[in-house]
Amino acid sequence: MSRTASAAHLLPGEVPLPAPDLASSADDIALHDVHLTAPVPEANGTDRPSLDACAGAPAAGADTIKAPLITVAGTVPPASDARAPAPAAASGDEAPQVAPFLSMFRFADSHDFALMAVGVFGAIAYGITNPLMSVLLGNVINPFIDYAQARAILGPGPQLDAATETLQSNVTSAVLLFVGIGAATMVAAYLMQASFMWAGERQARQARAHFMRAVMRQDLAWFDKNKAGDLTTRLTSDALHFQEGVSEKVILAIAYLIQFCTGFVIAFIVSWKLTLVLMATFPFFGASGIIVGKAFSEGTSRSQAVYAQAGAVAQEVLANIRTVVAYGGQARALAKFSALLESTVRAGRRKAWITGAGLGVFFGLLFLLCGLGAWYGAKLVQSGEIRGGDVVKVQMAVIVGAFSIVNLSPSVQAVGKGRAAGFRLFEVIDSQPTIVDGDKTLPDLTGRISFENVDFAFPSRSSVRVLQNFSLDIEPGTTVALVGSSGSGKSTTIQLLLRFFDVLGGAVKVDGVPLPELSLQWYRQRVGYVPQMPVLFDATIEENLRLGAIDGTEVTQEMMEQACRDANAHDFIMGLPQGYQTPVGEAGALLSGGQKQRLAIARALIKNPKILLLDESTSALDTESESIVQAALDKAAQGRTTITIAHRLASIRNADKIVVMDKGRIVERARTSL
Repeated sequence: MSRTASAAHLLPGEVPLPAPDLASSADDIALHDVHLTAPVPEANGTDRPSLDACAGAPAAGADTIKAPLITVAGTVPPASDARAPAPAAASGDEAPQVAPFLSMFRFADSHDFALMAVGVFGAIAYGITNPLMSVLLGNVINPFIDYAQARAILGPGPQLDAATETLQSNVTSAVLLFVGIGAATMVAAYLMQASFMWAGERQARQARAHFMRAVMRQDLAWFDKNKAGDLTTRLTSDALHFQEGVSEKVILAIAYLIQFCTGFVIAFIVSWKLTLVLMATFPFFGASGIIVGKAFSEGTSRSQAVYAQAGAVAQEVLANIRTVVAYGGQARALAKFSALLESTVRAGRRKAWITGAGLGVFFGLLFLLCGLGAWYGAKLVQSGEIRGGDVVKVQMAVIVGAFSIVNLSPSVQAVGKGRAAGFRLFEVIDSQPTIVDGDKTLPDLTGRISFENVDFAFPSRSSVRVLQNFSLDIEPGTTVALVGSSGSGKSTTIQLLLRFFDVLGGAVKVDGVPLPELSLQWYRQRVGYVPQMPVLFDATIEENLRLGAIDGTEVTQEMMEQACRDANAHDFIMGLPQGYQTPVGEAGALLSGGQKQRLAIARALIKNPKILLLDESTSALDTESESIVQAALDKAAQGRTTITIAHRLASIRNADKIVVMDKGRIVERARTSL
């Protein structure tokens, strides 16, 4: 096998760097691994090309920042983004940003509005019927008092009989009213709760779907600032708070407000004097309610924050359980988890003491209100201003109003939390990706790739140019190997080809069409990509393979088997107990590294792509697995435009062209022939 390279292959203005002393193994191709000359016998008797140095090592600090790829666990490496991320929840005394109340219902359709209209009607009826109970009780008590007086004054006779009939008539009417109002209250409570909870569930479903859709359309730079764990929390916790803020908590707040107003309207109509006296206790009710509510809210928030930390610890431990077990770290992990939970016990103890004390004060004040009402009501009865039943009416109406205020506070707080959660959800939903999708598709993709004077820097380090005036033409059906030291920009070219990022200058073209003009979905489904670390989902082998198919195309068993044969995976799959229905475990934990890599290759081939991108696909494998996987890669590259990034000689033996990169530039090109 002979390979040639010369300065004629350099771009204008490029010169080879001076050769340094080499201390690297010939197995690892770095920037200086070019100028292939005569074969040198290896220890095992096989021949391999010797490598002459042609360029120096890159300067320190020139490492490329690889763009984060979503893993099976849904996490992304930490980095930063030029765009402003969704802000974290406010801490300390800083008030959280909230969504306007009416905007909370942005996902409601005509069906939802109809349900909510029914719910509001039910809330109005519920808020009115509950205080009416005090009127009925007062109206029943007055006839009993009248009858007792009649029995004391009148002896047996027609007048007492008439009084008895009047009492029975009044009681019968009151019983019927009790039954009627009770039935109305039952129906009203059902309507307001069921309709708003139904509408809230529908809107929350839409919010979750829009949120997930918004996340999935973002470019990868957006994920540098918005961590996967935070997004998962928003999709779960914030979505639940949002649902409460548009469903039962809203209608309960409306019902309690109407109930409060109705109760005090009744109380003032019956006896405004007695009502004003009873209202003297309200500041104490309010103070106890505020103290209890604040303690409960702070305790709950503190516990939730600690639970979130404990959950993160548990997730980290369970996700890396093999490492934890290997280092005997179970006891330390458990101690760390338990220490976090202990703080929630302390917070819960404080919340319990304050809540219990506040509740005791509340009921103590309630009895004080009843005693005060009885004392002053007796004076009003003695003066003839009201009757005994009216005292009960006012007391019951005021108590109903007081309970309404107490119950209103948690509902209002829940709506406030829902608005804050809605703001965080809407910020993600309304965020637009910097990468704008094109609308062009090609009738026949050939696989010609062109980099034309490309300049690029990652958003997290915009001052560091990863590619500088980078130009490269790749003919359809050829294999190009990119080699160079770490940080030279090799992987960046693949990320630009997948359009994870847009270039700062120049253009990347496929079949002569700039990538921004192509439909992202259409284009990416026609490009096969095999990363260095294969990503398999917790599903069966067949389900993982089907993920690589083009949307709307039927994947037959024959197609899957052929792709697996091309990837040298069919034989080991058939050796598994369940064949293609074998679960691979979380992140493919039930398979070896070589098996996972071959499945990743098969998944990339199942759509028969015209372009195949291989990012150091064998660097993490042992020698035996590498030879099997490399054979699969060589077979897969036949007839396809292939770009392979390699650090090992075996990965580029069959390449049509070798491109050496340094600091984002091409410093050497070599054509190979067997």
